[in-house]
Amino acid sequence: MARRFSTVVFASDGGGSSGTELEGRDTREFEFTTGAHDVAKVTKAAFDACNSTNPISHKTTGPANFTLDTSGEHYFICTVGSHCSLGQKLAVNVSAARAETEFIVGDSLGWTVPSGGAVTYQNWAANKTFVVGDSLKFNFTTGAHDVAEVTKAAFTACNGTNPISHETEGPADIDLETAGEHYFHLHRR
Repeated sequence: MARRFSTVVFASDGGGSSGTELEGRDTREFEFTTGAHDVAKVTKAAFDACNSTNPISHKTTGPANFTLDTSGEHYFICTVGSHCSLGQKLAVNVSAARAETEFIVGDSLGWTVPSGGAVTYQNWAANKTFVVGDSLKFNFTTGAHDVAEVTKAAFTACNGTNPISHETEGPADIDLETAGEHYFHLHRR
């Protein structure tokens, strides 16, 4: 599964670009009005000089998609008028995707009512980076505990009446299939 780190930052001037970092295979969509803009994939030299003479690829109909399936730098410019020199350019660095990671929630503590309170699991998660494709393993004894994925509002209220998902057999493996925040709590005490 592709890793999704997709904050696009455009250059503020013709001198360079702050770019964005991506892992693995990803698709960039450029939204623009056909006829008013276009997008060309170019070499670094062409990017730096805003030279559209020999683009690697050139798309004139918006929106336009480019699949970034090789690691390294990828460079894009608008070839209409002076748009590139005014900053309409983008550099993207694609790094190799890391292997999917399985995280054992709570490490050796497992998934239980922690003596340190809720901060125990907050501290556990604080120094970890989770990405789409990773999984969480909740180690608990079937019948003694369970785990529910809930909305932020339900998490804050500790309300498990309408969970997004509810696992009752331990250990439970939950795949992180979407980007964003995920909330879990012990449903049965």
